[in-house]
Amino acid sequence: MSPGPQPVFVEWSEEDRYAYWCGGVYSGGASVAVEYEGRATEERVALNGFDPSGVYDAHRVTCTGSDGGFLFSVVFFDEVTPPVSPEVLRAQAEARLVLAEPVLGSTPPGDAPAVVNTDTWFWVDTSWEPVVESQTQGFVTVSVAATPKRVTWDPRGDGRAVFVCLGPGEVFSPEVFEAGSSCTHRYERTSVREPDGAFDVTATVRWELTWAINGADQGVFATVDRTGEAQKAVGEIQAVEGRTQ
Repeated sequence: MSPGPQPVFVEWSEEDRYAYWCGGVYSGGASVAVEYEGRATEERVALNGFDPSGVYDAHRVTCTGSDGGFLFSVVFFDEVTPPVSPEVLRAQAEARLVLAEPVLGSTPPGDAPAVVNTDTWFWVDTSWEPVVESQTQGFVTVSVAATPKRVTWDPRGDGRAVFVCLGPGEVFSPEVFEAGSSCTHRYERTSVREPDGAFDVTATVRWELTWAINGADQGVFATVDRTGEAQKAVGEIQAVEGRTQ
């Protein structure tokens, strides 16, 4: 429900203003006074059954009769900003989300080649925490949270299928080497015959978008993918078998 815009400050004659607000004929000592009481509070909005996403101003109108005597005083609400649907606020919050393309990492780091038939660690330089934006109008706040859920890796080039990691993967360091990685791929051939001598690699982070109205969860409403690219050289270790007399 919405009161709509009220003609509180329109350029009317005193007679027309009196007829509209007081419902009588303007004459003698009759008068109508409009006093601004401020922005309508959440309690007032709820009491009047207004849509809480609208913004309203409260005005007190006091009517005096032709004999100068008090007739009545009543509060009118003027709609400053029309109510909007929660989905509109959700779209505004979603538009401000910044989900960057992932930066890819792998072992060995840098330009050093991986080795066939050994585990190559992969990871994305992506924060694995929700990204949250909110939009408020009136007494309604809609929050949108983007949460990373998984990374789909396409190692390309060696005929292997894509693989999925449920986290960003572990950044390699000597300290975490023994614990191993949750996101690895084992190449079966070298990249020496590939353009630039390396396989193209992509990683796609799937973000799940959820929303809430004034803190009440509304569930998942969309997913967003962000893809990063890199190249990975893969070599092999040649072994020479010797014989001694």
